[in-house]
Amino acid sequence: MNNKCYLICGHSKDYIRYTADLLSGRGAEHINIAYSPEGSNFNSFGNMYSLLQYKAHYANLYEGTLIADISPWAAHEHEEYFDVLLSFFSDHKNTIYTVFTMCLPSRYENADTAAEKINQYFDTEVINTCNISRESAVSYIAHNMSIYGIEYTQKDTKCLEDFMKGFVKDTDADKLCRYIIKRRKLTAESLQLFREHTERSSGYTMGLLGEK
Repeated sequence: MNNKCYLICGHSKDYIRYTADLLSGRGAEHINIAYSPEGSNFNSFGNMYSLLQYKAHYANLYEGTLIADISPWAAHEHEEYFDVLLSFFSDHKNTIYTVFTMCLPSRYENADTAAEKINQYFDTEVINTCNISRESAVSYIAHNMSIYGIEYTQKDTKCLEDFMKGFVKDTDADKLCRYIIKRRKLTAESLQLFREHTERSSGYTMGLLGEK
């Protein structure tokens, strides 16, 4: 019986997904679970169940690793329908290994409430990506550059490492990643342009990135 599960939370949906894929390995399926308010027909459960049947070609229910996005349930963790969802996954824990993900509203820095609730059904390990290490941010950006076919050298990677401090907001890493992909290059000059553009357009100092 596998009673272990993960809850990955943060502010960057793309970084959360990247972390979940790294953790789960190849072959994991993704599913988004919409929120259904109490007193409704709980259509989100029916839709989820139908999708799990579809992924098993309607022979039964999907079996394997499932990355379940429960972001819409943030701030609704105490509602009865959330318990129903968790109970379902707990009942199928011998055949479905669930990794929960939650992209947090900006006002939240953790998913303690969700973790407390999930821990009633599973032995839960929480991975909070709101602040990530410099090494993790560099790996994330390098991963995406490879996907988009952007060539870079070891010297370019060193520039990226020097640009960052010890820890980085996941949203800052995501913004930088998108900027590099858009420009299709990673150089010291492009990193400085990114900082200047961000601070000029929003008045926001890249607080967890390297000092000027």
